[in-house]
Amino acid sequence: MDSVRDIALTFCAAAVFTSALGLINGKTLEKSGRYIIALILLCSVIGAVAKGDFDFSLPTAATSVEESETVAAICEYQAEYLIADILKDSNIIFENISAKATKNEDGSIIINEIELEGAEEEEQVRRALAAQGIDCRVIFR
Repeated sequence: MDSVRDIALTFCAAAVFTSALGLINGKTLEKSGRYIIALILLCSVIGAVAKGDFDFSLPTAATSVEESETVAAICEYQAEYLIADILKDSNIIFENISAKATKNEDGSIIINEIELEGAEEEEQVRRALAAQGIDCRVIFR
């Protein structure tokens, strides 16, 4: 924030200086006076920017870690929703479901583990999942 303030103060000081120079100058150096004023303003802005300690680097490691955690959470949510939908279509009653899933580079989701609470028909659950092509570890609680 100090750098922005320094740039603004330098620009204002240069503007005041060039305005005073323009008043003293009068009509004698009208054309070359414009070039001198523009050069002074340009130098003051460039000097203030060069003096400022700006950092334009982007944080990459933290962003990619947060992004991978978000993608993993979305994959797990999609897997839970899919499994819940399959079980409801098969008329299997359960209380809670949680899934562990990952996402491949091609965008497909691989379900690694399913944990079901309150499901009593273990064999029926396994058949319903197998019918949909889901082959993973299923834990019953």
